[in-house]
Parts: sequence; structure tokens; C-alpha cells
Amino acid sequence: MTTASPAVVLPMRRIIKAGLIVGAVLLPIGLVLVAVGQSLAGWGVVLGAGLPFVFFMFTSIVALRTATVGPEKLGAIVLGTWLIKLIGLIVVLAWLRGQDFFDRGIFFGVFLVCTIGLLVLEAMIVLKTRVPYVDPA
Repeated sequence: MTTASPAVVLPMRRIIKAGLIVGAVLLPIGLVLVAVGQSLAGWGVVLGAGLPFVFFMFTSIVALRTATVGPEKLGAIVLGTWLIKLIGLIVVLAWLRGQDFFDRGIFFGVFLVCTIGLLVLEAMIVLKTRVPYVDPA
């Protein structure tokens, strides 16, 4: 088993840290809205921010955990986790379709903004990471 390259490990750790900061900011906003009586809006914020956050963290943790596997295993793991996330999203959205405890407009807006924001954040972290041309192993 090979050791993980710092070119993979360092950005993934930064991505996880940034994701936790974003989650620590958005979750209390939704919970405060629920606490002050705006439960539809609050649950819309919590769900709209929570779904992208879970997927973002899941992807980053899987990338960090698979940093030492070979390319053939990595391909299977990436495909498998992608399918799990896709099926999970479909199941959650199908379940949410029949629910009325959250505001759908707020959910969609927060979901869209968080998804785009987290993807931009991830891209910025990866692009700013210095990667050596050769692996000094």
C-alpha cells in the first residue's frame, strides 16, 4: 500500500475544514428561524443547506480515504459513491415532495446557492493547492 500524496491530502483536509465552517454558519441560521416561529423557512434553510453539505463532506471524506488506492479501485469507488449519492438524493427528494413542513422556495434557493457556493469553494481550494511536478517519494 502506498502512502497518500500531500497533493491530495492537503486540499481535501482544507475542503473538509471549509465545509465544516459553512455548515457551522448555516445550520444555526435555520435553527434560529425555527426557534422564532418561522418553522417553514427554518426547515427550508436547514434542508436546503444540509443536503449539499452532506454530499460535499461525503465526497471529500471518500477522496481523502481513497488517496492511497490504485486507479482500478479508485474508478470503482468513485462510481459506487456517485451512485450512492445519486440514489440517496432521489430518495430524499422523493420523500420531501410529499411533505409540507418546509418552505419549498426557500429550500430551492438555499439548495442552489449552497451547491454552487460549495462547488466554487472546492474548486478554489484545489486550484490554489501547489502540486509538484514529481512526487518526491
